[in-house]
Amino acid sequence: RSDTTIDACSVVGTTFFTVFSLRCSQVRIRRADEVARAAKPELQRNEQKRRDIGSSLADGRDVLNDNGEVLFTNPEAERLLGWTEAELRGRNVHELVHNRRPDGTLLPFAECRMHNVIKMGARFNSHDEIFIRKDGTALPVSVLSAPLKEKSGVAASVTAFRDISDIKRVEQEREQLIADLQKALAEIKTLHGILPICSNWKKIRDDKGAWRQLEE
Repeated sequence: RSDTTIDACSVVGTTFFTVFSLRCSQVRIRRADEVARAAKPELQRNEQKRRDIGSSLADGRDVLNDNGEVLFTNPEAERLLGWTEAELRGRNVHELVHNRRPDGTLLPFAECRMHNVIKMGARFNSHDEIFIRKDGTALPVSVLSAPLKEKSGVAASVTAFRDISDIKRVEQEREQLIADLQKALAEIKTLHGILPICSNWKKIRDDKGAWRQLEE
């Protein structure tokens, strides 16, 4: 065979291989596109299911990344805090919502135990936290924060919180009642020392020490 024949065969072979490879690539692209189109509704259903589950929960829920930025928040959290998910997403929730201690003093981000669950990899539970609503009012809450772990480590955290305003109000009323009772008991003891009463003879001693008959 001449060199010309060999070159012609090489060209034909190369061309065939190129066309074949192109066809295979086109088939793979079409298949990948079909898989993507088929998977998209399923992904949308999964996302909607996730949101439906989050919406049905009685607690507010936030998912935060390792920078403390909001990845997801459910409708109950929106209702309790006054912020929408769109307003919170990508923002540091500590600076907006959890920057105060129960006594009103500032809580630095570095000292936030809710956020530190990502660093520590352990849960945090508290019944004495304060969140700040969008309108600036304080919301007493109980919280449970837990790390979301992946193979590479802790990637995010989820926090469930509940409004405990009614519980705190009942506690304050109880404390006030106890204080009132203690005050009343102290006054009774004082009066008992000042105005001793003889129950047998129904007499009372006046400030001069004389006993006087009580009126019937």
